[in-house]
Amino acid sequence: MQQEVFEALLRNALPKGKESDDAETRKAAVRSLMQAVKTIGMERMPVGVLKDCLEVCYRALNDY
Repeated sequence: MQQEVFEALLRNALPKGKESDDAETRKAAVRSLMQAVKTIGMERMPVGVLKDCLEVCYRALNDY
């Protein structure tokens, strides 16, 4: 599993409050996180990464 990929997706899934912030990028990052979790399988993911993914997805709900 590529930790850097998950870190990039986690960073881009939430609003940053910058002018260059893009809703479509955030949406794609959330979708990609969920697809990665499905592909790898929750039982095979490190607990910390899975926790971060779920937390970010929960926080991203405030964006909609």
